[in-house]
Amino acid sequence: MATIGTISEFVEGTSIVDYLERLKFYFMANDIESDKKQAAVLLTVVGPKQFRILKDLCQPNSPADKSFEELCMLLKNFHSPPPPKFLQRAKFEGRNRQPNESIQQYCAALRSIAEHCQFRETLNERLCEKFVTGINDAQIQRKLLVEHDLTIDKAMDIALSVHQTRDSAHQLQKGETVHFSTSRNSFQQPSRSFSTMSKSHASSATSKSCHRCGGLHTQFQCKFKSSTCHKCQKVGHIAKMCRSQTQSTKKPAPTTKYRHQNHLLNEDNLTTQHEESPPEHNFELFIVNSQNKRPPISVPLLINNKNIVFHIDTGASCSVMTKNNFENLVNSKLDKSSKSLTTYTGQDVKIVGETIVNVQYDKQTANLPLLIVEGNGPPLMGRDWLHHFKLNWSSLFSIENQQTLDEVLDRNNNVFQGTGLLNDREVKIYLKDNATPKFIKCRQPPFAMRQKIENELERLQHENIIKKVSTSEWATPIVPVLKKDNSVRICGDYKVT
Repeated sequence: MATIGTISEFVEGTSIVDYLERLKFYFMANDIESDKKQAAVLLTVVGPKQFRILKDLCQPNSPADKSFEELCMLLKNFHSPPPPKFLQRAKFEGRNRQPNESIQQYCAALRSIAEHCQFRETLNERLCEKFVTGINDAQIQRKLLVEHDLTIDKAMDIALSVHQTRDSAHQLQKGETVHFSTSRNSFQQPSRSFSTMSKSHASSATSKSCHRCGGLHTQFQCKFKSSTCHKCQKVGHIAKMCRSQTQSTKKPAPTTKYRHQNHLLNEDNLTTQHEESPPEHNFELFIVNSQNKRPPISVPLLINNKNIVFHIDTGASCSVMTKNNFENLVNSKLDKSSKSLTTYTGQDVKIVGETIVNVQYDKQTANLPLLIVEGNGPPLMGRDWLHHFKLNWSSLFSIENQQTLDEVLDRNNNVFQGTGLLNDREVKIYLKDNATPKFIKCRQPPFAMRQKIENELERLQHENIIKKVSTSEWATPIVPVLKKDNSVRICGDYKVT
């Protein structure tokens, strides 16, 4: 009679569990139901090396005396002994989804670890609970937490649905937005960086795209239809698509609070642009303002032998100074610049010119370029200058201790009065199941320390730190430690118990 399929010898290094499961399927396909016959087939196909192992494990009996399930258990315990239950549970509780791990892979890993955790009837509930807490995705987690009667299969379906929907929406959004580069005959794939756009490109893009943002969609689908333009302060478009010729003259309301200013300047060398054609609009250098009392980080520099304080700004790719500060402080020869500056929100900054200045700081000197721009902000030390100087950061970030120790102690004197006492709860000490009481006799201290030990024990008893008892199942000897003031500290040698 022909058989269905073949079973080869077991190869060490592979899974014995998988091998035995394949063997059971082989029995089902060939209608081998007798336990004796199943055991005989296993001993025949498993190979001579594994047969020798089974023979040794069955001593003093013979493998023929064992049932098929007993032989399988012997092989499993030999090749793949089950790990400790609590060790596997600790791994299970600490297993979270990795950054590049898919949802299916994470669920499969949880099921694999839970195989030896012995959760029994609570397996599905524990899997579902760990899946929700370890998914490492706030959007998916919020969706799962509001669900009633959640199971692991239902949680998997919801997580996959949210993940796929989010990825599809992200791809659609990326496909709708196109940014043009500064060169005349090239265009750039969607990215998160801000870039400038020439007038010829803007006019050609808007003829076939949204007039609000320049994207490849209709104006009714544009997400900027309720945005406010930073140039004209009108609602319905963004600054790069603005058709106004003058910037809004609105000024921020005066305030007495310190306003922190965030500067991010992107520098582009425009090799294809005429140097005689400056930008049409002047924009403020400082765009993002926030209420903050933290002062900026400043550093004094010697510019052409004149002391000038610069604000350190790692968000600026180049160092800049306003035209007013330049005329009042430096006032050297200006050259035309072929560079272009954009702010954090993508607006152009008008460059008046560029000059080379001598910069000195803490016995360090260098001749570096300085861009002169319109605006009223402070001088900024950008990343181009920071690469040439080693700043004394310890002096820039020095911390002044405004409180003395005595002031802190006086303000919190109630904490240091009397002895600390936890009297609002009961404390229970848990022992191991097989723990047996130990009573260790006291040790004889030196004669010179006996009176000091008695005095210290009386003090501890008087302050209700310790309590005298007549009998006890547990007892450990004390260890007296002589302090600098010639008094004694009482410690317990709990290692022996």
